[in-house]
Amino acid sequence: MKKEERGHAESERVQSGLASDLLNWYDETKRNLPWRASHDPYHIWVSEIMLQQTRVDQGIGFYLKFIERFPDVKRLAAASEQEVLALWQGLGYYSRALNLHQSARIIAESHNGCFPEKAADWIQLPGVGVYTASAISSIAFGDPQAAVDGNVLRVIARLTCESAPISDAKVRRSITERAQSLISTTRPGDFNQAMMELGALVCTPKRPKCEVCPISHYCRSKVLDQVHLYPIIQPKVPPREEMMWYILYFNKNGLYVQQRGSSSIWRKMWAFKSVSEEAYKALLQAEMLVAHATPSPELERRMEHRLTHRLLRIYLLPFQCGVGFTDDSLTFVTYKELNNYPFPVVFTKYLKEIGLWEG
Repeated sequence: MKKEERGHAESERVQSGLASDLLNWYDETKRNLPWRASHDPYHIWVSEIMLQQTRVDQGIGFYLKFIERFPDVKRLAAASEQEVLALWQGLGYYSRALNLHQSARIIAESHNGCFPEKAADWIQLPGVGVYTASAISSIAFGDPQAAVDGNVLRVIARLTCESAPISDAKVRRSITERAQSLISTTRPGDFNQAMMELGALVCTPKRPKCEVCPISHYCRSKVLDQVHLYPIIQPKVPPREEMMWYILYFNKNGLYVQQRGSSSIWRKMWAFKSVSEEAYKALLQAEMLVAHATPSPELERRMEHRLTHRLLRIYLLPFQCGVGFTDDSLTFVTYKELNNYPFPVVFTKYLKEIGLWEG
């Protein structure tokens, strides 16, 4: 056998052995997660969208409530945006919910409720990227496409001693190609889940548990005792600060609120009246009068709300309204109805803090 042929055969042996050892470990130790109970593409799709930017332990409760309310794609498609957002409330990144709802309508109306089977077709739907398309198609339909998330990037960077930052687009493509070469063609969905499970539970960012890793003997960084050096991470860019000013008008029966526009970070959600910094300060200092409304400066709050790439500094000033108060830009909502209106979590926390919402 020629040297090149021997090398190729050895590579195939390693790939086959790694997949086998990983899948055996997964079969024995995998977590009992509700979306793993079936291969229903609807359940898998909802879980994958929900777990974007959300921890598994946090997402389980939301997932169960969502599936109970919308048990299939046609029920989800028939719901209103506000119903979907209200159920998503507290998970954040609300564009995920809107994209899920829009995709459900496309599947129900244009595809008669039939789901795509290939990653290339899934990726055409709103909110579905390369990773999500590969994860859904492989788990639900056996499409042999490697699903590479942050956990898998870390695992393979350690397996190969990847010397460049994993945030680099070329490195991500290279790691995806490596993952594709390793994937089990007979159990691609389980292989993808096993890789993600390994990164989440064993090959963790800090203090990886190499002693219980089922593929440590294939890991170059482990053999070289250099696991602590990988993956290479570029320093994070500090979040961009953004200032926001809001006025809360309320009375004994409810609140005056407004729906955010399509360009807002809280697209289609509900919030208080947004004002400029100048208007806010004038109202706070009583330089600007509002008919039939009295400011409550003792309830003013200055809060921070962190998003992935932004730090929001939010200023809130409540006004207690009397009979005769009107504002055509606002909608009045009674306290009993508040749970039907999806609010960003930063505002629900504030309302609970000042005793205006028990939802």
